[in-house]
Amino acid sequence: MVILKDLTARNHPPSKWLLGRMHQLGEGVEKNPIRAAELLTESGSSGFTFAQVQLAWLFIGTLGQPELGVKTLKAAADDGYTIAQNDLGQLYFKGDIIPPNPELSIKYLTVAAENGEINAQLTLGSIYSNNDFVNADFSKSLYYNTLAAESGEPKGYFNVAGLFLEGQGVDQNLGKGIEWLQKAANAGLNQARVNLGAIYTSETLGRPDYNKALFWYTQAAKDNDPIAQFNLGLMYFHDEGIGKEPQTALMWMFLAHHNGDEKAKDHIEELSELISDEEYEKAKWLALQAYESDYENF
Repeated sequence: MVILKDLTARNHPPSKWLLGRMHQLGEGVEKNPIRAAELLTESGSSGFTFAQVQLAWLFIGTLGQPELGVKTLKAAADDGYTIAQNDLGQLYFKGDIIPPNPELSIKYLTVAAENGEINAQLTLGSIYSNNDFVNADFSKSLYYNTLAAESGEPKGYFNVAGLFLEGQGVDQNLGKGIEWLQKAANAGLNQARVNLGAIYTSETLGRPDYNKALFWYTQAAKDNDPIAQFNLGLMYFHDEGIGKEPQTALMWMFLAHHNGDEKAKDHIEELSELISDEEYEKAKWLALQAYESDYENF
């Protein structure tokens, strides 16, 4: 702390930024938003642009001066700072702090996206996929989602998959759509795993493939995804290619309901009428064991 304060006294911009953040959060020093603003202003004025972004959000949030915050953010964005460009574009898009402005949102998000900012790429991909903010342009949606995907962003994989599956901005290609979904699923995105499960239980690709559906639903279910747990319960309940197992179905319904899926409640009641009290309690015990063991051996 002594060294940090000494560097700050010597007008060392990164040190001023760090000490300002500490005063903003009350970490190791007294929480003092005004002092934080002073230090962040000095740091930003000395060329440490990241301090300007922190200062902007301090004005917008803690200090309740959104107009000054936006002005500060705009200065950093116009100075070419990618994070500020993205943040400003997001503000103009969401419209909760300042009035929405499609033209300025697109302007700043586009610059940020071309500079590699993944959040900007995903937001533009979303903006151009519907008519809510600007006229839909699926070719642009595909372009920006692909940029995010090429950076390894799972949501980018997922969004590109959706465009191929629906034939939006590109010729419909179910095979490529599945490939992109699998990339997202393998990267841990449960939404992609659930979608793959749904595809393989349907006739989208011809005949259902219940083994693949079981695999992808189980991957997401073991990550506590309630939709996957509910759908697994349905598979075991309706004997969708894996054998009818009411007790296992009930276990997954218990877990789905525990994780917030209210639809599971009706199925729990229905399943409870098909099995004995002993099997019901066993299913409840299995659900508890699965949850507490992080699904080890399930």
